Amino acid sequence: FRAPFDDTDADLIIHTSDDAKFAVHKIFLTVASTLLKRFLLSGPSSPCPPFEGLFLTRDASRDTIKLAEDAQTTERVLQYCYPFSNPVFTSLDDVQAVLEMMRKFGMKGLMNRVKGALVQQAFLDEHPLRVFAIAYRYGLEDEGRIAAKYTLRQSFFAPYVKELEHIPASVYHRLLQYHR
Repeated sequence: FRAPFDDTDADLIIHTSDDAKFAVHKIFLTVASTLLKRFLLSGPSSPCPPFEGLFLTRDASRDTIKLAEDAQTTERVLQYCYPFSNPVFTSLDDVQAVLEMMRKFGMKGLMNRVKGALVQQAFLDEHPLRVFAIAYRYGLEDEGRIAAKYTLRQSFFAPYVKELEHIPASVYHRLLQYHR
């Protein structure tokens, strides 16, 4: 455990796929996500939809959640859940991992706070097509429009990026039409 996720009064331990542990307060997670609220506050007999890659164990002292996500992504999402400063992103892969974890847990409000990180000038200058595809995938329309304008600075057929696998061909086609 490391600050600020090392509080001995925390009522939940989050255990990540790479074996890191975060001591957190459920209240912050339940405010950030109604899905997690139902999951964390439901009794053992209560019907609650399971999450892929999420396991909850309960004991006398505090509950533990085992996540499929890694420590870096989890810590960044927790930083958005807690009233601290937002994390700094140096790669689009990191932004995308955080957005995906937030999407998984229904944290739409927090996703709106991450969108500014997606359209950092460095990302737009270097990888506008990736930014466009990520924005579309997560429903960030304004950021998608911004990125579309930056794609005009690249050749008509920019190199393939893996994020294109997550958008429909019709969306890519409209982007190509925009280039005309």
